[in-house]
Amino acid sequence: GVVEPAASFVGQTKARTFYVGPEEPLNLTSFDETFTGKAGELLPTLFDVVDLRRSPRSQAYRRA
Repeated sequence: GVVEPAASFVGQTKARTFYVGPEEPLNLTSFDETFTGKAGELLPTLFDVVDLRRSPRSQAYRRA
């Protein structure tokens, strides 16, 4: 399905766009890259996941 106005935002940007979701969007051709599946499974493979508890910028790290 399509959720407006959010579905139109992808067409208004000059940035590289990615879609991650359970099914192909109706505006599929608006995205530079699309990844269909469960976000919880896909996102860790698409980005370097940083353990925020160990990051120097994290509040938890400063308190430890």
